Amino acid sequence: MRYLALFCSILMAPLFAGRAEAVEFLFSGYGTVSYSVSDRPYAYQRFIDDHGTILSDTILGMQLDTRFNNHFSATLQGRVAPAIDPEEHWDPKISWAFLSWKPTDNWLLRAGKMRVPLYLNAENKDVGVTFDVVRLPGEIYGLAPTSDFVGASINKTWSVNDDDWILDAYWGRGDTDIRVYLRDGVPGTLAAGEHYSPLEIEMRGMVLTYHRKRNDTYRVGFHLATPRAIHGNTWSYDLALVSPLPGVSYYTDTAPGIQTYDQITMPIFSLGTSINLFDDYTLSAEYFHSQVQEVGGITHDGGYVTLQKRIDKWTPYVTFAGLHSGSRLIDRYRMLSESSVPNLVPGAALINASQRALADSAAAFDQTSWTTGITYAFSPISKVKGEWTNVRTGNVHGFVDAPSGGSALNQNLNILTFSYSFAF
Repeated sequence: MRYLALFCSILMAPLFAGRAEAVEFLFSGYGTVSYSVSDRPYAYQRFIDDHGTILSDTILGMQLDTRFNNHFSATLQGRVAPAIDPEEHWDPKISWAFLSWKPTDNWLLRAGKMRVPLYLNAENKDVGVTFDVVRLPGEIYGLAPTSDFVGASINKTWSVNDDDWILDAYWGRGDTDIRVYLRDGVPGTLAAGEHYSPLEIEMRGMVLTYHRKRNDTYRVGFHLATPRAIHGNTWSYDLALVSPLPGVSYYTDTAPGIQTYDQITMPIFSLGTSINLFDDYTLSAEYFHSQVQEVGGITHDGGYVTLQKRIDKWTPYVTFAGLHSGSRLIDRYRMLSESSVPNLVPGAALINASQRALADSAAAFDQTSWTTGITYAFSPISKVKGEWTNVRTGNVHGFVDAPSGGSALNQNLNILTFSYSFAF
């Protein structure tokens, strides 16, 4: 939090340099109450299975905006949502805490804790009344290295014939946890189930947005994420083949000579658009590409397309989404999952369990999904929604917590979700 304190002290100083003005306060809030159930006994996106859950999308947030004068303001937002760490069911946290300085109508400087501007709905992704779909596609919105950062951003706007060009540049640091779900664990070493590794991440990037006067939006972004493992953890991507007996072999990532990393560099490219078509149709689409610069072939590509139509207070929609990792990650998962040694090899059970655990920790994805849903707006700040999603997994489990002793490859999952979103 030392960055927040430093930036706050810098920006607060001018507030007391001029004459006193009346300070204005604006209090607001938002929330979503959601229920999801699938037709599979194993969990999808941590929470959703055939028992049903309210944990997948339920959230409550409150925000205080303080306007000191025409140039300076402050924003503080807190929210309560399901925790990343499973030891706590609910996690209250400060999601925004920043100061804004607007020296002219075309410049905006902010410092503090903010949202990383990776996606079209990055800043409002927690506020369900601001979009009509029940759930923003995980194939895109589940890939952010971190959603928040503490740092600074600069925003410049150019207005041309009632259209706006907006350039955002930002830099900061955040922290998150990488989640790995082990089907079976490793006897005497790792238990089956969820495991979390803490990371510190430096984020910086530039985003160019074009707003047309008919409310069309086009966006392109270039970002650079630098995750760093802490507490002595490291990553390795290469595998070595070990042959304990003639004709018998298995894979390991701890052999001599295998490169390990405690920090990696991830360039990220993002595209997004929302276009108003004829007869109240709207087309929205986003695309995301990331790679690990130190290791070739470690890539992720995700995207979606949503078509919706407003009919009075009703908005039906359909979404197609996909997420696929590069061949190197897919091949790593396949080799580790399919490799095993016979019981005659000393320590065979431990070796085979270790290979399955390495496969599960590959952070690879291969899935597509179709979603159809409908929203009814009681008012601009009150919406009830329902949707059905069919997820098709491919060569890896991805967002699925695979069952013990088995897999969830090449499976269909059907998910039904109902939610109510509001703001005040």
